[in-house]
Amino acid sequence: MPKHIRSHHTNQRSVLVSWLISYMLILLIPIISSFVNYHYTNSVIISEINRANLMMLDNVRQSIDIELKNMERISTSIALNPLFLKYTGAIGQSPDPQQIYDRTLLQKTIYLHKQVNQQIDILAYIPQSQYIITPETSNDLDFLFDNPRIAAHDITKLTWQNKADKFYRDQYLISPHFSYHSFGKDAFVFARSIPSRSNKRPDASIFVSVTCDIFTNNIGESNNGTFLILNKSKKIIKSYGDIPAIQNLPVSGNRGTINMSEANEDYIVSYVKSSYAGWYFALLTPKEKFLEKSIYVRLSVLVSMLLALLFGILSIWALLRYNYRPIRDMLAQISTEKRTQKRNGNEFDIIREAYHSLSRENNVMKNDIYKKTSYSRQVYLMSKLRDKPVHLPDEDFREYFQLDFTDKVFGLIAFYENDVQSDDLSENAGEYSDIIGFAINNIFMELLDNRYECYCLNAELGPVYLFVLDESNSNNWKDDCTQYLRQINNVFHIHFGLQLTSIVSEICTDFEYIHYFYDDVMATYQYYSVIGKKGIFHVRDLMPGDRLAQGIRSEYERSLMNNVTISNYHHASRVVHRIFEILFYKNEQPFQKQKYYIFRLTDQLINEKMADTDNNKFLTLLGNLTLCSDAPSLHKAFLNIIQTLCGVEQKKYDERVDTLITNIKNYITDHYMEEDLSITVIAEQMDLSPKYMSSLFKQENEESILGYINAVRIGKAKQILFETECSIEEVAYKVGYTNIRTFRRAFQKIEGMTPSHYKRLNV
Repeated sequence: MPKHIRSHHTNQRSVLVSWLISYMLILLIPIISSFVNYHYTNSVIISEINRANLMMLDNVRQSIDIELKNMERISTSIALNPLFLKYTGAIGQSPDPQQIYDRTLLQKTIYLHKQVNQQIDILAYIPQSQYIITPETSNDLDFLFDNPRIAAHDITKLTWQNKADKFYRDQYLISPHFSYHSFGKDAFVFARSIPSRSNKRPDASIFVSVTCDIFTNNIGESNNGTFLILNKSKKIIKSYGDIPAIQNLPVSGNRGTINMSEANEDYIVSYVKSSYAGWYFALLTPKEKFLEKSIYVRLSVLVSMLLALLFGILSIWALLRYNYRPIRDMLAQISTEKRTQKRNGNEFDIIREAYHSLSRENNVMKNDIYKKTSYSRQVYLMSKLRDKPVHLPDEDFREYFQLDFTDKVFGLIAFYENDVQSDDLSENAGEYSDIIGFAINNIFMELLDNRYECYCLNAELGPVYLFVLDESNSNNWKDDCTQYLRQINNVFHIHFGLQLTSIVSEICTDFEYIHYFYDDVMATYQYYSVIGKKGIFHVRDLMPGDRLAQGIRSEYERSLMNNVTISNYHHASRVVHRIFEILFYKNEQPFQKQKYYIFRLTDQLINEKMADTDNNKFLTLLGNLTLCSDAPSLHKAFLNIIQTLCGVEQKKYDERVDTLITNIKNYITDHYMEEDLSITVIAEQMDLSPKYMSSLFKQENEESILGYINAVRIGKAKQILFETECSIEEVAYKVGYTNIRTFRRAFQKIEGMTPSHYKRLNV
């Protein structure tokens, strides 16, 4: 065997030995720790059982809270029923037919609540007339106690009356006496009393109940504990199972677990608090019940550790061979691809060397990708300078190139070397120009020293630098750059014998208009190249005032006109600010000249937007405009005019919308019986898009068009059901429904009952 192979084989074996030792340690650690930490088992078991008890109690509490909430909702619905409020003091005293009819309707209402909530029982009591109303009956109190099922319980009419005559202020309680169907069984009760004018006793009381058995079955004995219900005072009001001689429990908070001792026995109490009733639901469990489970844990720990030791020893070698297989395959792959020449050291050293080789290749690929991305970024930015369209939204490009232009301002600096562009250059002029550009970029970027965010772009005549500035560093940008440009000119004059031409733009406050500033830079260069002048020039030196703002003005004027049209004063005011920024705050033109432009723009806006309106209201505002003597006052006066114009447009829009909504409603009223009536059909009649019409209608009415159509149809259906003997199917077809199930579903959703039930009530 060759020497290098023998060495490599030895290194492989050393790796396997290391793994063998590691596996043995891993196998022994859980075995040793299991015996050392066995005394923690009991606490873990107790914790898990407590968690399970709390989860069970949470489920019980959640179920009870849901029912309590439902009971409160039903009680509120009945208490606010106009018939109930009307006859609480008089119902049952007079055989007035109207009262009998209304009483029947009230009973049917309670019956409907019962049908929807089968588990819930409802009983209304009127103390003044000693009258009760249940889902099945409405009669006097004697009727209740004449029932053999209720009379079998040890409670007298007087005792029940004394309980029912109390004033209950939306109170939760546990009682066996207020459930008509489950009389004598403990039930959760929500009691609500209607105040009386005499304040002696309530005019009426509503008792909504559900039996406790629904929630408490299978809780006590199945969990080897006792289920308790505590009131707000933490006193035990109901228990299921045997409990020690205690009256209350020291519980606090919304949920938790406490330990307590009573009669020389330790207990663990798990409890949760109801968010509606304020009651506590607790599970009282003797601690010995918890510890019984640790016996099985102890045996399972011992058996599992012995099996793990036996199985581990038998399988370690097989696992070693299996786990070594990926390393062996990687070594074979590395050897095939010749990723590394290293053969000394163990397998991990060889893999490490291969990784470093891949890393170096990856870095080369990253540099290549960066160059391509940098080039694409240049193409995108140059397209914006030249005002060329791009194929995707600017937001997508900026996100891809990580260009954050939010709340930024922008500046341009361009370099031109006239001698390189002349006609008498040699065939190496292009290469020479690239060298000049490379030198400019290196020197300029070194002088900037990361003080500014800057992008170097290759334009037609030379490099152009796009600066992305914050408000904080934009003020000193021109002065700093002028100093840097002087230094660059000195370097090129000394070392190359050349004098560069540099053009510095004005500050651009919106990247969408950067192409105007680039055009100004190009125009400035053309001017100075024609007259043969070289040096450092600022765009403002050549084109102050109107030339600088001409292109931007037209864009802003269109934007201002559009925002006034849609009554968007917020955006319109921003456009006004930019116009004034260009004309006054960053421009040295005479004030009267710029004032004339604002006056002309105002006249244009008024003539276009107020052609069909009395313009007298704007005479005062125009007069205020002419009296302005400085930019701030002119700015304020112009904003007042824009705000007034927006208000006029908003009023016009509101009138159009009101007319449109009225037309839509009238069309629905006239065509509700048509089967093909839909949003699309209505939109075609209104000459609108369905999506826009739906959004506008819901915004103005807080109801969808389909909901309004159904409301009109169901209203007409009620009228037909009340006035005619038509069947339900005939009524559905008369009001535009082709499907009887759809009609029933819509009717019940709006009226809270089926068409058949409504017809029976109104026969």
